Amino acid sequence: MSILCIFIIVPRELAEIGESIQEWYNLNANGNSPLKSLDLSGNLICGLDEHNEGEYDCSGLRKFIQGLTLHPDRMYLHILSLQNNTLGRDGCTELSAILGHRAPCMLHDLSLKSCLLDNNCIKLLVTGLGENKHLQYLDLRSNDFGKEGLEILADSLFKN
Repeated sequence: MSILCIFIIVPRELAEIGESIQEWYNLNANGNSPLKSLDLSGNLICGLDEHNEGEYDCSGLRKFIQGLTLHPDRMYLHILSLQNNTLGRDGCTELSAILGHRAPCMLHDLSLKSCLLDNNCIKLLVTGLGENKHLQYLDLRSNDFGKEGLEILADSLFKN
């Protein structure tokens, strides 16, 4: 029997979420109820709002990803929604780390809708996407990349 745990978390401090994930894994060492779905939509995970205003800080996202990768033998995250978050280039670099072939999590569904991703962000993301063998659904709607970003993305997915 598989137990599905869905967390919808709305705090502004993503570093605390990463620490909470680490604590959750420490409390659930037997792996009976793995974290499978996480929705962080509409937060300020890199400090910027939907108008790209605020103070950019990627350290929270870095701590969050550290939380995801702390126990790779028990990582069962399949669905991650970061929609309506301004990730920026550093955020995309961090996110690319969990998408690559050495990534411990097996994301099947990733939503990056309305994250203000530009061509440079797509270039950073495809470094992980090109090696990913698990991702089945990627939502990139309502972003700022153009034809160049789309071509880079298509080329990466075609090679996969």
